Amino acid sequence: MRNLLFFVIFGAITVSGCGGKSNPLNPSDATTGKLHLSVDGSTCAGLGAVNLFIDGTAVGTVQPGDRGVTKDVAVGQHNVSGRSVVYDYGWTPNLVTVPEAGFQYLPYCS
Repeated sequence: MRNLLFFVIFGAITVSGCGGKSNPLNPSDATTGKLHLSVDGSTCAGLGAVNLFIDGTAVGTVQPGDRGVTKDVAVGQHNVSGRSVVYDYGWTPNLVTVPEAGFQYLPYCS
């Protein structure tokens, strides 16, 4: 009986602790779509590592031409941007609209 009580209390604490965490890319817990970000490999070759951001939140570091990063975000509009880790080069925030089916954003270098 004592073990059962322990598991019930432990389970309640664990569940209540998880409820307070929110996804900064979907704070309202709305319907989501996948937003995929990568950097063009042919025009950005030699740029080195790039930090990628969604709505000002860092979501990963990628190399031009690699698989990129995919995040679940609320359906709707989001600002995406990136900045080279090595060079003084980057992309200012660009507004994209993400549907439930998802969206792929591929910035290139000029």
